[in-house]
Amino acid sequence: PALGLMKIDGTERKTMVEQGSGAIWHPDGKHVLYGKVPRVFALRDLEKGTEQEFMAQNFQWLGPETYTPDGKWLLCLTPKPWNQYAVSADFKVLCRCNPQATGCRADASPDGNEVAWVSGGGCRHAKLDVEAKSDAVYTEIKMLVSPDKKRGQYPYHPDWAPDGKYLAFDDIEGPGADAGAECPGSSGAWDIYVF
Repeated sequence: PALGLMKIDGTERKTMVEQGSGAIWHPDGKHVLYGKVPRVFALRDLEKGTEQEFMAQNFQWLGPETYTPDGKWLLCLTPKPWNQYAVSADFKVLCRCNPQATGCRADASPDGNEVAWVSGGGCRHAKLDVEAKSDAVYTEIKMLVSPDKKRGQYPYHPDWAPDGKYLAFDDIEGPGADAGAECPGSSGAWDIYVF
């Protein structure tokens, strides 16, 4: 599918690239990283229209979810069992975050010291140290918001406030949400909460 850009009010829509997937913003606000083909990623300079390509050698499929605030690392996932990895921005260094850190939708705090992500139907939190090497990038893992299975509600899409004091997340409910946060139903209701 094509990837596009638009202003926050929905105006000035334009196609960025004809074929791509999984676009994420670089912290400088001038570049977008996206997947070109499996294992090949491009960092596109939006002003110049140029691209720098990177290859993720170690995995058949790797999904970058967010940059760390300094732009030096990416928090990524691999498909089932949805392991979390920290990958250097040049894709040369790869570290598993923690054997207990499965799930998706990782988001680093603005100071780069914390991370939140979806796992087991709930929203988890950990201390973040991308320089720690494999299996210790996430420490002090805890469930921040548990799923409410009786009501069929599951937190999803955690997102830090710019000041780092709050964490917003969606709460999905309804048919399909029972499958867990990794595979939400499209027919459920969505609410947004601030924690």
